Amino acid sequence: MNTVFCVLALFLAQATPGSQSGGHFAIPFPSSSMVIEDSTRAALDRAVDAIGNKTGREIELHSVPANQDIEARKVAFGHALAVLTYLEDHGVTLPMQIVQDPLPGMTPTADTVDIEVRRSLPSASR
Repeated sequence: MNTVFCVLALFLAQATPGSQSGGHFAIPFPSSSMVIEDSTRAALDRAVDAIGNKTGREIELHSVPANQDIEARKVAFGHALAVLTYLEDHGVTLPMQIVQDPLPGMTPTADTVDIEVRRSLPSASR
């Protein structure tokens, strides 16, 4: 279910301006590899421990391609999807989306997935 949402988020999601941050984690990947290596796993484990499942939070996974060609975009998306899967497999149940734009105010870095934990915006009453 989250995978389908993430594929749609790849094309539709934009960073939410003005929402307050609840944490930031930079997860490095070796070049075009989708393999989660020991150094990546250690960074992800620290993120999982810090994130937990706090209510009222949501996660944006920012993965910026090295350039705008389709192969670079696939690699960046693959990195973000690997992080999303790792977080889910380790018990994180917060809403997550993949964004292929850099975090506002940050210099984009290829081969890094930035995890941004944000306070959820209140939903509109119906």
